[in-house]
Amino acid sequence: MFKKGIVVTAIFILSTVLQLLSQVIVTRIFGAARDLDIFLAAGAIPSILVTVIYGTFNDAFQPLFGEKRATEPEKADQFFFAHLLTLLLLSLIVAVLMIGLSDLISTFLYGSRGVEFVKSVAFQMRFLFLAIP
Repeated sequence: MFKKGIVVTAIFILSTVLQLLSQVIVTRIFGAARDLDIFLAAGAIPSILVTVIYGTFNDAFQPLFGEKRATEPEKADQFFFAHLLTLLLLSLIVAVLMIGLSDLISTFLYGSRGVEFVKSVAFQMRFLFLAIP
């Protein structure tokens, strides 16, 4: 089951990277406006994180929860809510960390586009990282 989870996670990552590449290609071909270019740049990393985290969590959690419901149905709800709260806490920590690092991430990825572009991307990226929890 662990190998299947890795395969599914790899497929999610590949899918997200291909979506990002297609957005970049469409933007270059059709010459998207600066605001759209900034939004697409800002949404790349948060989108990847959300897809990978929740795609992986779903594949890993469902079999465990199904097994818990089958073996100990009276403890299944407690198991579910404990994991839900843990995921919420961890995702909040990741979101806060990423919000704090958004200037650095934006500079690293888009520094060649100029200071104004980097600041605009970092600003929007902060809000998009709030989608993680």
